[in-house]
Amino acid sequence: MKKYIYFKNIFLNIFLSFAAVLLIIILIEGILRVTPFKETLEIINFPRGYFKPDPDSGYDIAENFPYSNFSFKCGSHKIWSNELGCFDAPFKNDRDYAVLVGDSFTWGWTPFGEKFGTIIEESCGIRILKCGVGGYGTKQEFLKLKKIVKNIKNPPKLILVGYFINDIENDYLFPEFNVINGYLVQKVILKNMLTGEKKTYSEEEIKKRMRYFKKYFALINSNMGLAKSWLRSHSILFNLAKKVRIFRKFFSKFTIFEVKYSDFNPEELPWIKEATNDHLKNLMDIDKYADSIGAKAIFIIIPEKYQVYEFLKSQFEKDLLRYENVYEKVIDLLKDKNISHIDLTIEFKKYADLTLRKNLRPDKGLYWNSDPHWNAKGNRLSGLLISKYLLKSGIVKADGLDDRLKRIEKELQILLN
Repeated sequence: MKKYIYFKNIFLNIFLSFAAVLLIIILIEGILRVTPFKETLEIINFPRGYFKPDPDSGYDIAENFPYSNFSFKCGSHKIWSNELGCFDAPFKNDRDYAVLVGDSFTWGWTPFGEKFGTIIEESCGIRILKCGVGGYGTKQEFLKLKKIVKNIKNPPKLILVGYFINDIENDYLFPEFNVINGYLVQKVILKNMLTGEKKTYSEEEIKKRMRYFKKYFALINSNMGLAKSWLRSHSILFNLAKKVRIFRKFFSKFTIFEVKYSDFNPEELPWIKEATNDHLKNLMDIDKYADSIGAKAIFIIIPEKYQVYEFLKSQFEKDLLRYENVYEKVIDLLKDKNISHIDLTIEFKKYADLTLRKNLRPDKGLYWNSDPHWNAKGNRLSGLLISKYLLKSGIVKADGLDDRLKRIEKELQILLN
């Protein structure tokens, strides 16, 4: 009887302690929701069925998807797809056209009329097939490009590739995502950052987890852990904790937090070298393919938010590119191989308000405040800069060239002020 009472008291104390900690966490979470920290919650909602499984790339945008609402933490807008599975107007077999592929920046975290692909189309007077897909790396972009050309049969004269630094991660984990029951789910994760070991979840494992929390798998950046997916969308404390480097490195052993390359020294990650070489090869393959179909390929280097606004960097983010060195290697490769590219990093700094502050000003910033993507102004700036390059270089031959360039310069001047 005494043993029973003893263990009962131990259990009761543990339960009360756990309940007290849980109550404190709930209280803190409630308080944080009336502070700016609420912006750390990850909210990305694609309509169910917007993505479809693809035997080659893992997933793609479904063809002819009807007008639907897409929402994220900074706003919402209508999305759809055409007969080619692109967030674009229907393609009417235009004789002269260009294809624009890329990831979420290229897909458009803004309404259709404000996407940089739309701006290029309007400014240059050439049909731009806007075929970016969120979460894609260069491997998938190449597959998407070839599929489009195969379906159209008439090859484009110009291929534009929106390139972002995290494409190396998407390439390494390829095929990272799959679509099950209309939801985009992550099936490949980086299990061990030090060794580069990956873990692939079977469709049966994914479906088993989806039975309980289906709606959380609508997040494009959801991980396989159901609890982790839920915490990203609902717990401010969780999102704050994963910003701390020591927490990330410790809990990464249990795949609770994803670590960043910048959390380690390069010599700690020998697999990065091979991953980088494979990644660079993808860029060269796209350029060679363009040559083979008589098209010109141009890579558009999209700067990370912290490359433009250095005052937003935390200490580990300052080391991001120095540790990875991927950005420099990509630029070196494009220069060495004489591959056409537009690096928007320097130009964006010219137009950015670099006044030291904690957050970007809504009327001046080129990126969303609590999201890494370009806002409408950033999209417009990139579209104008790219259009200027295409027209002045003679890559795109348009009627009324002088008038087009004057309008672009006028708009750029407005954005500069």
